[in-house]
Amino acid sequence: MQSKIARLGLLVAVLASLCLPGAASAQFFRGGDSVNNPPVSQREFNLMVKMLNFDEVQQEIATDMFAVLEEEFGEMSSVAQEMQRGAREEFQRNRDPSVWREYGERMARFEDRREELGEQFWADVKILLTEEQVPLWEDFERRRFRGRAISRQEQVLSGVGVDLVILTEEMELGPEQQELIKPTMTQYEVELDRKLRAYRRIADEQAEKAEELGQNGNWMQNMDEYNEIFTTVRDELVGVRAIHEKYLKQLTAMLGEEASAELMERFNKAAYPDIYRDSYVDNGLRQVLELDSLSDEQREYVTALKQNWSQESERLRQALVRAQREREESMRLQDMWGGNRNPEARETQTELREMQLRYYDELLGVLSEDQKVGLPERPATDWRERDFDF
Repeated sequence: MQSKIARLGLLVAVLASLCLPGAASAQFFRGGDSVNNPPVSQREFNLMVKMLNFDEVQQEIATDMFAVLEEEFGEMSSVAQEMQRGAREEFQRNRDPSVWREYGERMARFEDRREELGEQFWADVKILLTEEQVPLWEDFERRRFRGRAISRQEQVLSGVGVDLVILTEEMELGPEQQELIKPTMTQYEVELDRKLRAYRRIADEQAEKAEELGQNGNWMQNMDEYNEIFTTVRDELVGVRAIHEKYLKQLTAMLGEEASAELMERFNKAAYPDIYRDSYVDNGLRQVLELDSLSDEQREYVTALKQNWSQESERLRQALVRAQREREESMRLQDMWGGNRNPEARETQTELREMQLRYYDELLGVLSEDQKVGLPERPATDWRERDFDF
């Protein structure tokens, strides 16, 4: 169930050096597509304004500064994209890998300037802070670092990009619950920050090794070394995930039953989106229970059906999670090209699809034709049942 994007992400983020020798390999290894990734994002800017409680004057000045940064980075990005296209086209014409070495050297200058832009922006922002806001800066910096420590392309293990702080904020817990979990959340942030900084250091060290290996251009001879690099980075990511799960367990033990269930649901959807994405059965059951036209008997039946579906589907989803984690924690570089080769996982996926069809048929069976209007479409069991009649 792991998405194709996540599987291929490792190829780019961890070992793009298989195709790009030298300096270019390290560029891609160290964080993915920085050409389209500004040094300060809109999300980070909004987070800063919120966490530091900027007044109108501060926000207006910071907004102007942010606009200047966006404009300059936009110009740099356009040039870098032109360079990318040019280097790619040149390589396609002559297949000379030296083009990537020269490209990597030029992109190193882009990275340096991009980093300077970000550092200058944050330095200028700090000048705006009042005495009351200065102590809040450390918490903001820690939060900002969490969002950038592991690039999207490096998140090849499910759950490493989850942030329990964001999940609990989205839950809108009451004041008493917020106060209850506050010490635990502080410990979580400190421990996670320490681990992420260690991960970033080790990942960068492995990038240097990948760069050295890429100099000779014959990556097949170095497959064992590349696998060692891959394993080192992967194991560090396993440690990041373990911290999330350690504190998730503590939080669910502290919160009440309803809040704990909500937190687990949010975590699972964030950590395993392909497995826990709402299906047409989930959406259909939810939609039906919102109908005013249901009789008491229908509502009681559908409520029981929803409960049974939740329990049975959770059993299969947990089995898929275990299979995915087992594969993630044991895979080698070569495994990234294949799909899910675990026969038990494939059988579980088939069982889940069949269960979805069975539950949806049962749901539709208790509804009138009018009540079925607007419900999610039941997927075809055979591709031949589909046509372009829309």
